[in-house]
Amino acid sequence: MGFLYQVLRDVSEKQPYSVGKNILINNILTLINKHLCSGHEGFKRLFTELPARIAGYNREVQEGNEKVKQPIKKLEGEMKELKTQVSAILNDNAVAGTTMILRTGDADVAKQAVDDVNRKLKDSIKATVGFTETTKTLQTEIADLNFDTRNNVNNAINAMKRELDVLQFSCQNQSHDLEYSIKKVVERCNDIHRKVDDETRTKVEALLNDIRNKMNAFQSTHEKDIYHP
Repeated sequence: MGFLYQVLRDVSEKQPYSVGKNILINNILTLINKHLCSGHEGFKRLFTELPARIAGYNREVQEGNEKVKQPIKKLEGEMKELKTQVSAILNDNAVAGTTMILRTGDADVAKQAVDDVNRKLKDSIKATVGFTETTKTLQTEIADLNFDTRNNVNNAINAMKRELDVLQFSCQNQSHDLEYSIKKVVERCNDIHRKVDDETRTKVEALLNDIRNKMNAFQSTHEKDIYHP
């Protein structure tokens, strides 16, 4: 029993999770120490109680892990889905939208694509905010991690918060810049349309005048032939 006690103490010191270390020390090692000098009967009583204590240890460590892992998995899945949706929007509008703007000068086509992407972007921001809010409720579980793991998790959360601030700021600027760019593109397209229309009108009018003049000349010549055979 003394050997078992020393083995489990060594295991507890190497636990990566403080929750696991605490359960081992407070529950399992305390239980073993209680029966350490009780001889054979104490050994028998120990092994009737020990499985339940070990099962409780495994359960609490697993539950703590799951509480930390689930929000991460949820955010990861949401980001993958949003990436797929945004890619689909960009692919749908990359050629068709540009062609429509150039043909009609209609900013609504581009604006619709921008609005679609912006909605997905807001969804991603909302999901990230939700994740950071969730981590606030997991401080106990995060604190239960060992020093290195806890620092890595906290550093990752803090980095995500900083990137979220940058993303929100960039979205505002990008949205303004994009609207300005679309406005300029549409204005340029409209200028091109007007120039094409003006040039077409001028050439068509010149062609009609030329045809009219030739018809008049032909008619005059034909009339002379009729009246002066």
